[in-house]
Amino acid sequence: MEIKRFNHFINENENIQKPNDLKIVVDDNKDCLIVQDPSTQKRYVFVYSHIDDKDFKKYGDVESEIVGRDEDGDLEWYTDYESYETLSEDRLAYLKDHLNKMTIGKGISDFESGEDLVELDTLLAFEILSMFKKFTPKDLGLT
Repeated sequence: MEIKRFNHFINENENIQKPNDLKIVVDDNKDCLIVQDPSTQKRYVFVYSHIDDKDFKKYGDVESEIVGRDEDGDLEWYTDYESYETLSEDRLAYLKDHLNKMTIGKGISDFESGEDLVELDTLLAFEILSMFKKFTPKDLGLT
């Protein structure tokens, strides 16, 4: 007699690989970014609401101006990060730069556990639709 066991605690992350490249699908501009790996067509959610906006501004095209010289005679620059509005591209550049240090998961359980970047599956896509009103089913690959 053959007995089949069902393990509900399977490590979903065993076969997850870090994406090679990411492109922006949609950004709600306050909480999370949906990105896609063009080579695999997989979509991921990156929740960034806990990250200080200053960290993203470092990746932006923020203008600097010369304000004088320091005591060594080198030019002294002023960069006005306060008036710069962070763009989706800045968040994407941050994500790509930090990807090797991030935890990557798949599905709703990893999303709820706080993984840094989570591959979307159908259940997670529906959860995100209910949480973030800006996204559409098409944004999340449901159509």
